[in-house]
Amino acid sequence: MSKHTPGPWTAETHANGGFDVCGRGGHGAMSAYVVCARQAHELKHETHANARLIAAAPELLEALDRLASKCVFPTSGNDAFQEAVSHARSVLAKATGEQP
Repeated sequence: MSKHTPGPWTAETHANGGFDVCGRGGHGAMSAYVVCARQAHELKHETHANARLIAAAPELLEALDRLASKCVFPTSGNDAFQEAVSHARSVLAKATGEQP
């Protein structure tokens, strides 16, 4: 599907309040460090939520791809459903670099 480091990725707490997001690929380890621009105490939960979201990205991408690939539009039907599937496909294209 795309050339990202495959999952699973993890979000681990770092000593200074940030979070390491780590994944293992065929060519070694990948790591990203997630911090909040303002290291205020109340933003720690937001920073952790961002790290968890980034860590879940490969699995989210795979799940969205599986769902979108199974959806077939009937000739008439639920416009909201069709819009949701079109949006999912657009996001997949953006995430995989198929769309600028």
